[in-house]
Amino acid sequence: MIMLLQCVDSLVTVCPKTKELVKKLEKKLGPDTAELHMRVGIHSGSVTGGVLRGAKSRFQLFGDAMNMCARIETNGEKGRVHLSQATADALLAAGKDKWFIAREEKVYAKGKGELQTYWLKVGKKHHDKSKRKSRSRLLSTSNIDTVKEEEDGDEDLGSESIWSEHLTSRLIDWNVDNLLRLLKEVIASKRLRGVNQETISVDSKDDSRIPLDDLKECLEFDPLPRRVTPSELALVQLDQRVVSQLHDFCTNIAIMYKDNAFNNFERASQMLLAVTKFVARVDEKAMLGAGKHFSHDPLAVFACAFSAIVRDIDHPGVSNKVLAQENEKMSKHFRNTSIAEQNSFDLAFGLLMDNSYSALRAALFSSQSDLIRFRHIAVNLVLSSDISRLAIKNQRWEQALLMSGETAHEQNYRASIVCEFMLAATEIIHTMQHVEIYNKWNERLFSEHHAACRRGRVKDPSASFFNGQLKNFDGVVIPLAEKLSNCGVFGSLGSECLASALSNRQCWHETCIQLVATMAEQHAKTDNAPSSRISPISVAIDGLRQREKRPAHDSEKFAAESSAHLEPKNDTDKNLKGIAKRATSSNFGSAMSLLMNQVDAMQKMEEHILTTSLHECQSYGSSAGVSITGSDDDGSAGTDESFSMDGSINSHY
Repeated sequence: MIMLLQCVDSLVTVCPKTKELVKKLEKKLGPDTAELHMRVGIHSGSVTGGVLRGAKSRFQLFGDAMNMCARIETNGEKGRVHLSQATADALLAAGKDKWFIAREEKVYAKGKGELQTYWLKVGKKHHDKSKRKSRSRLLSTSNIDTVKEEEDGDEDLGSESIWSEHLTSRLIDWNVDNLLRLLKEVIASKRLRGVNQETISVDSKDDSRIPLDDLKECLEFDPLPRRVTPSELALVQLDQRVVSQLHDFCTNIAIMYKDNAFNNFERASQMLLAVTKFVARVDEKAMLGAGKHFSHDPLAVFACAFSAIVRDIDHPGVSNKVLAQENEKMSKHFRNTSIAEQNSFDLAFGLLMDNSYSALRAALFSSQSDLIRFRHIAVNLVLSSDISRLAIKNQRWEQALLMSGETAHEQNYRASIVCEFMLAATEIIHTMQHVEIYNKWNERLFSEHHAACRRGRVKDPSASFFNGQLKNFDGVVIPLAEKLSNCGVFGSLGSECLASALSNRQCWHETCIQLVATMAEQHAKTDNAPSSRISPISVAIDGLRQREKRPAHDSEKFAAESSAHLEPKNDTDKNLKGIAKRATSSNFGSAMSLLMNQVDAMQKMEEHILTTSLHECQSYGSSAGVSITGSDDDGSAGTDESFSMDGSINSHY
């Protein structure tokens, strides 16, 4: 037993070799690869062992003890060792009563009923989530190193991995690794050109000049005849000061991000990963070499990556329209155009120009003209993600398609358009991936809108969110994905993005009512909303959601009681009352259509809160929701979290 627990200790604890392996995988699969965890269940009992005949002959264990062990593992948690009562008794008999602690709540095991189980706590410290400190914000590079040294020397069995403990630190390291590779390409390109380093001056900031002043219709690119080879890249040795300054720069970028649910540093890291995937898949012959023109310019590629990770710095969690109303001074300074985007760029570029990053700038820019060209590219790409510029971008796209690409200006113009649309795609990349990725980030977007609503900054997103997402698919996502697919610049990746976007649009259309209602209910519980109050729109939605789940003989009863919750005070309430009735009938499509028509009216109407018991409404199924989770073959709860890699863009490309 003691030897078994020592083996488990070495498995669950994140050892140096495991760290090294996961870090290598992160560079290819994305930062969420480190979310891999192991959970262990241990039970003690008699088993039968043997080799069965067949195509896959192997030694196997059988018996009730194996079934019990599977139940213990299934009901465990990631990064922890779950023990049964029998195993705890065996440890107690061996005098190891300090090696385990009783689980606070009992667990239900299929075929076994309620069980008292235990957590293994071998190690210097016992894993206790309630006492774990949040360290998501890091102040400096030295702090990161200190935290890592403490963790490396003080890890214990059953504790969360250091990557889960320090998500921001892990994301910083991953971004630094990717940017270092791109920086080496910039330096290698200088050597191929035989460029000598010039002194770069840092002009004093002109407060009257804003990023909008550097927005160019046609960017300048300086492509190499070919891409930098791996052998040429291996010859580049970076000064330690450059590496340290880049790490410190990324750390400060992470700090400048607000703690938003959607527009946060984690999403910025996913956008950087998307940029690297797009650039890697460029078809050099497509669109008369437009992709080749920018992908063979290492400084331009670095500007793309820079734009991806700084695009949402200091994001307010609301739209530019709301931001303009809340901060008139900022709105006036940025001329009421792409306010959040200009503010993000100003903060990031100002940081890069700080005296503490002189070595980093020297590695990036050979001359003042390089610095100016980098700024122009980054400004265009950051502002290209503003939805208000969509019409202008579409016009520029059509103009680019009409050009022959024979002159340098036309080649630069085409490459400019391709870069802008690539960055615009990374801004909404979650809509062009697997449906689970889309649902994950879409729920975070709803959470961000809900948080703004809770503070009185915007209206309740529940009524308009599902219809708004459909409009976003039809007006922005799918047209953009079609352009990426039709131009062929990014090879088959464009077609993959379009296919995923169409699939997600269809999935959202079919399940949006349920998903939005479920998200709204979850946030209502989080906000400790009064359980005895319910709005007309909630009754109507619940009626739609439960139409197919209710027996036919209950329809009239539910319709009457749903209508009783609505005390019509105007025409909108009367219409909603009719929708609630119709939702219980077989005419589901008509009810759905009517509800959609009432969304805009509901936004203008003050919600009439009625005093009724939520428990009474839930007796007819108002708490139904949608859950995306895995399941074991036997129907028990599956490994929905332990082996999840759903945050990796690469895993679904």
